[in-house]
Amino acid sequence: MSSSATTSALQAVNWPQVVRPGPETRALERFHRDASWTGTIKAAGGVPEMSASGSGKFRWSDDGLWIIGAFQQDQFHGGEKVASWNAHYLAGWDFARKAYIAFAVDSNGRSVDFTGEIIGDSFIITSDILPSGAGEARLRMTWDLSDPAIPHWKNETAVSGGPWMLI
Repeated sequence: MSSSATTSALQAVNWPQVVRPGPETRALERFHRDASWTGTIKAAGGVPEMSASGSGKFRWSDDGLWIIGAFQQDQFHGGEKVASWNAHYLAGWDFARKAYIAFAVDSNGRSVDFTGEIIGDSFIITSDILPSGAGEARLRMTWDLSDPAIPHWKNETAVSGGPWMLI
């Protein structure tokens, strides 16, 4: 095949195009800030309530399409450290589905996929149904920036179609 025929053949192909971050992708930036926290964990399955302190750090992927997070948390009961937890997180705009998606994997051997949305000053991600010792469960995480100076985050679960409860 001649060089010009090869060039013509290559130009006729509908090659996959590189996607560039758009406004949907950049909208996630304000919700994903490095943070530290303290709080209370309302565990299930006979595990007593624990206090916790942790942190999360975020960065953009090299192509600017995905927010990558790393979390670590220590958990205490009666002032004594009883557990440590860590997780990795990936969130972005899925251009094919036209939806926010997120994935998380953690040191408990769990992987969770989420679908999300931005509603006003909140970014909310909700998991598919997950197997749990108490029945089928869903997770929901909310980043609330209604007061930009003091972001609020909450983690909830709903078991077997029941109401959302704080974790």
